[in-house]
Amino acid sequence: MLPRYEANSRQLWISRAMVFLFVYGLFATASIPAWWYPWMLIRHGVESPGWIIGKEPANHMGIRYQYMVDGTSYEGTLGGYPLNQIHLGDSIRVTYLPDAPQVSRPDLSQTARGWWFLPFALLPAVALAVAFGAVRPGAQPAA
Repeated sequence: MLPRYEANSRQLWISRAMVFLFVYGLFATASIPAWWYPWMLIRHGVESPGWIIGKEPANHMGIRYQYMVDGTSYEGTLGGYPLNQIHLGDSIRVTYLPDAPQVSRPDLSQTARGWWFLPFALLPAVALAVAFGAVRPGAQPAA
């Protein structure tokens, strides 16, 4: 028969820590694109004037924008804009990475403001809930 975890046992907390680290690592790895680029743009980004070249209401209420870097034109898309308040040709501020100008975001004050929430608040909370739910006192440990 397999041993049961004791409520105050060291093994219980080690198992929870292992489950937490595994779940957090799995979700953090999958979510890196969602928060890494906005964070890098905040730290190292350079601003350039840009303009709106398209509205995409079927694509998360998105916009298409264009901007120039050293004579080369780049385009980008971003969702979540109030399409009724913007018009084609409107000017916008675009922040891009100098080493990779194709990586950009318009108006970082709106799009990157909550970049920290996913890796430092939501993912740890989910991983903690899974760790405590999966490893409970009296439950059989995995073989």
